[in-house]
Amino acid sequence: MADEILSVKLRELDGAMDRLRSRIRLSQTADPGQRQAELEEIRREYTQRDAALRRQMQFSRSGFVRSLTDAWDELEDAAARARQRFSAPQAQAEDTHPTPEESIVLAEYALDFAMQAANRALALSLEAMNRQPEPSEREEPQ
Repeated sequence: MADEILSVKLRELDGAMDRLRSRIRLSQTADPGQRQAELEEIRREYTQRDAALRRQMQFSRSGFVRSLTDAWDELEDAAARARQRFSAPQAQAEDTHPTPEESIVLAEYALDFAMQAANRALALSLEAMNRQPEPSEREEPQ
């Protein structure tokens, strides 16, 4: 059972990574208007997926899932604080806003962090599969 659930999730992740690669490639040749439209679409999708995930977690009766929700909230808060520092009005007023190169470095590290998260998810999936009883252990003795 767990193998099937995790396989579906891993296929979803694979599809998401394919879409990410495709969007990056297309954005490299897009004009600024197209890139802005793509950015707005990505933000909309993120908001929708985040709301769906939060709803799903909210209705769980598991204390463990509530702990995960709290951790996710903390992560989102930390990311918001980092974005705020990155684009702080006082930094822009002092003409020290991020250069295009700094923006690229930020994006590069965000992709590195995403890959780390994907690798961690894979490791957690494999650990969960290893904790499942083998098919022969699941059968009841007759």
